[in-house]
Amino acid sequence: MINKKVSIIIPVYNSQETISRCLDTILNQTYKNIEIVIVDDGSTDESYSLIKLKINNDPRIKLIKKKNTGVSDSRNYALQIVTGEYITFVDSDDWIELNLIEKMVETLEREKVDIVCCNYYLNYKDNRQRKVERKESKIDKLEALNPSSKYYFTTVWGKLFKKNIINDLQFRTDIFYSEDTLFYIQTLMNSNSIYWVKEILYHYYVNENGAIKNKKNEKFITDFYARKEIYDLYKIEISNKKLHNKAKIYAMYSAINVLYEYNNDKVIDDIKLNEIKGFIKQCNIIEYLLSDFISIKDKIKLFIITGNI
Repeated sequence: MINKKVSIIIPVYNSQETISRCLDTILNQTYKNIEIVIVDDGSTDESYSLIKLKINNDPRIKLIKKKNTGVSDSRNYALQIVTGEYITFVDSDDWIELNLIEKMVETLEREKVDIVCCNYYLNYKDNRQRKVERKESKIDKLEALNPSSKYYFTTVWGKLFKKNIINDLQFRTDIFYSEDTLFYIQTLMNSNSIYWVKEILYHYYVNENGAIKNKKNEKFITDFYARKEIYDLYKIEISNKKLHNKAKIYAMYSAINVLYEYNNDKVIDDIKLNEIKGFIKQCNIIEYLLSDFISIKDKIKLFIITGNI
């Protein structure tokens, strides 16, 4: 019988509407050897009180309250104190099926892989629900690193990681968009293979007012820096030139979207702005337009921002 400890990391900020639902599904997992590390990131609502009420001195739970420094710092804090051999991340407005941990631990042990991923639901405020599914498969890391692959899915939620491929990796606290993508790519660099299970085990709550929807601010530029760093990692860690090129196209995609959202609003200083424009000028426009993983909508944005380059 498998009984390795799993650490579940939950960063929380002003989640009073959803945190009880999230914790109910975690506290009642069919797999029992878990520790739950909850980091309250300076919530100003009733989140912390609701968590205290819900956990009721459960010895599996470590609850930390700190000043507001962002989700990356909260996850990093948790990573420093976890003791499990496996690690998973759950966002405070999401929830999981009661057998998620059991199924993913069982799969990781059976398939001898470093990361297990699962299919998921997109859940909306109006109770709509949409399945996102991929075929069950064992895949090597080059496919997982390929932006053209349907298995290129770069969240940290909906996954179970061996702790030893995370080691001392940290989330970048100076990156506010795609910080999880950068972290996940770094874990892939330390892994050999991953496995995708067919079961739909994670529920991702689509927050229409979340940060990812609000791109018209100075922090959105950090999406480009994350993608640019990923491109640099590919050049160092991977010998496959085609993947280098695809990573560069993704960085170009991000640069174009930053300029598109910027739209002449003075939220980005000139030095950073010129850096983004310079990167686009270094890229191959034709390859970008012919790319099979960039949408037509995002290709059109290139022509819209051409006058600003």
